[in-house]
Amino acid sequence: GPANVSAFATTSSSVLVRWGDVPETDRNGLILGYKVVYKEKDAESAMHFWMVEGNNTYSVQLTGLGKYVLYEIQVLAFTRIGDGMPSSPPIFERTLDD
Repeated sequence: GPANVSAFATTSSSVLVRWGDVPETDRNGLILGYKVVYKEKDAESAMHFWMVEGNNTYSVQLTGLGKYVLYEIQVLAFTRIGDGMPSSPPIFERTLDD
């Protein structure tokens, strides 16, 4: 998966997620984009996906999140063949409190 994944809460309902390139040896073809996979930690809620088209963008602002909620976040790259491995280990970030 992508290297150096980080997250930073920007508001009570948004988190900025950044990541680096997938190491050359781990690529299985041309990267068409990235998916940020996130969910509330320890909740039975479904995984959410935020898709980023193209391989020139290495950050995304997740919006519409719950207030003061801890999220588990991973990033994966995808090619025309399919999804790659998610970044590991997951990172955790809590949205801000108002």
